[in-house]
Parts: sequence; structure tokens; C-alpha cells
Amino acid sequence: MAENGSPAAAVAFFDIDGTLMGEPSAEFKRRRDAGEDMSELFFARRPTDAIYDAFQRMDERGNMTFICSGRPLYMVSDPLRALNPTGIIAEAGAYVSVGEEVLRDVHVPLDIVFELGDFFFDERIPVEWEGNIQNTGIRPTVDGPLPFPGSLVATSREQFREMAERLNFAKFCIRNPEPGVLDRVRPMVEENFTIADMRFDIYEFSLKGVDKGSAIELVLDHLGRDRRGSYAFGDSENDLSMAPAVETFVAMGNALPHVAAKADWVTRDVAEDGVAWGLEHFGLI
Repeated sequence: MAENGSPAAAVAFFDIDGTLMGEPSAEFKRRRDAGEDMSELFFARRPTDAIYDAFQRMDERGNMTFICSGRPLYMVSDPLRALNPTGIIAEAGAYVSVGEEVLRDVHVPLDIVFELGDFFFDERIPVEWEGNIQNTGIRPTVDGPLPFPGSLVATSREQFREMAERLNFAKFCIRNPEPGVLDRVRPMVEENFTIADMRFDIYEFSLKGVDKGSAIELVLDHLGRDRRGSYAFGDSENDLSMAPAVETFVAMGNALPHVAAKADWVTRDVAEDGVAWGLEHFGLI
């Protein structure tokens, strides 16, 4: 691999869901819809052979690759780590590493977590709190959506507070909100959080100023380089912050329309290995 900071080396940042990997399998969806645990299938999911080949060719050319995902670290599964990236940005920028060195690991202050936890229980709103160790789903009612794979479930305030104290949450998500829920939540969070549409009726709430773009800036500064020769690939709203942080922002063919509108270039759909096609287009592999 080329020496870090070499102007000859490109550095590229890749979202996971909707970018490196597409829709889960039919069996995964069947289990989810049936209320069954689908953790085993989730953690076994892998990118296509074309993506593995593209990452290997990036490495052989001395280019650097970073996973840049909203997923917490424990959900960056072994098949994704097998891509052998130079580093990992997780939790939508709250966690940043280059090799074995951790550059950032930000958590939501506990007083804010507790205040919002009480609010969600009072309002009976199911929420996914996300942390690098493990997620926790607040389930004030028995009919809430299934938690993310591998998550704990808190059905009481006491349970949730105990989990929050040891799991260090970085952000939270609301999935499939009932009409009016986001309007009720917004006044509680707008001072401290930004909201991103993650597609598929999922909304992500991250600490203000802690996003993928600021994480990329941290990485590039650590590598001793500017935006030249940097690329980012994404599809949803939490990928938009990457656009000003890199020289070339690439939207997937399946990206939200307003995300594609901000892109320097639009590649093919994730189902057509748009990442590999884009890397070839720019002569990086």
C-alpha cells in the first residue's frame, strides 16, 4: 500500500446499507415480518464478489478504503471487515478509526439519554438507541417493531437506564413512525440532534456536528492530506455531509433523489454493483 498521505494514493469512503450491500434476503424479510429473530442472517450478509474484488484492487493500487456507516461498530460484521478497509467510521461519524488507532469515540451525554428515554416511555414511542457495544430497543408496548438484530430490549425505564450507563449510546433511530410521531419528537431533540431520512421509513438522530463529513475531515487531517483524490459513495441523507468533505461525492443509482441531486456523479444501483462500477469509472481499480 502507498504510504499514508502520498498524493498518488486515492482515499475512498463507503456507506454500507444501500451502497456496499443492497436489500436483505427474502428469508430475512420473512423472519422479520413473522416476528422472528433474524440476527444470524443479518450478520452473515456479505457484499458481492465484485465488491470484494474492487476493494482488493484498490489495495493493490495503493489506494485507501474506509467503511463509513451509520451502523454501530458491532454491526460492522465479519463479512464487511473481510473487505480489509484502511479504517472504519461508524455510528454516522461518532466513531472513527484508522487501522488500530481510534481518532474519535463520541457518546450522547447520559443526562440527555435519560431525559429522552423518559420521554419515549411517556409517549409510548419505540426507539432504537445505538452504541458500539450493543443497541437497545425501547419498547413501551408489546406491539412495537422488532429491535435491530443483536439488540437488547428495554421494557421499563429502570432497564433502559441500566443499559444506557454501560453501553454508551451515540445516536438513536425511529423506525416506521406512526403519523405525528416525528412532530412530537422534534421539539425534544432539535437543540442537540440532526435528523436524517435513512430511507425505508427509518429516521436517524445524531448529535449536531458529529456526522460522516466531520469524521472524513478528521481522517484526512490524520493522514496529512487535503480533499484532493478523495471520494465518497452513499445513498441516504446521513451521507450528504460527506459531499463537502471530499473532492468527489458519488451517489448510488438507488439514492434518494435529493441526495443524487447533490452528487458530483451518479453510479449504478447497488443491485448492479454500483460501487465497483464507479471505482472503475474513476480509474481507481
